[in-house]
Amino acid sequence: MVAEPLPQYRPRHPECSAFYQLFETCFDSYVHGYEERFESRSGPLRPVVVRSVDDFLSCGRLQGGFARIRCTKCHKEHLLAFSGRTRNFCSSCQAKRSVLFAEKLTAEILAPVPHRHWTFSIPRVLRGLFERERALLGLLSQTAYASILKSLIGIRPGRSGSTKTRAREARSSEWL
Repeated sequence: MVAEPLPQYRPRHPECSAFYQLFETCFDSYVHGYEERFESRSGPLRPVVVRSVDDFLSCGRLQGGFARIRCTKCHKEHLLAFSGRTRNFCSSCQAKRSVLFAEKLTAEILAPVPHRHWTFSIPRVLRGLFERERALLGLLSQTAYASILKSLIGIRPGRSGSTKTRAREARSSEWL
């Protein structure tokens, strides 16, 4: 019996993506021009924005720090770049975070029974209304919950739950 060779580690080279290059080349000028162009309309630039972009730009790059990993059998070495751990900004970090959360859900939180997941979104035409009339979000959530219950008629009893997500401040960028 022949054992298949283990997959070889391949660094992801985030600096090659257009998204990365956009932030690397343009973000500093955006930060310098923000006060003049956007602050009066949108408020001051939050420090977390600059910190998240800096973490994103160093994520997966050896310049941002790395660990040296050595195989105990063949003594081959690899440099593994540290992760920036930025939430919802770096696709690599978010993918890892999603996998870890899914593992935690199945191992520790959810009962070993079938589950169903629904996602409701607000049509673009109505997003401005919900941005201005925040009280309507409660009605929206109740309506979504009622539609789920209606679809479950005739299905064996179980538990139903609802999770709402609301932004702290109404900003148009959060609705896109």
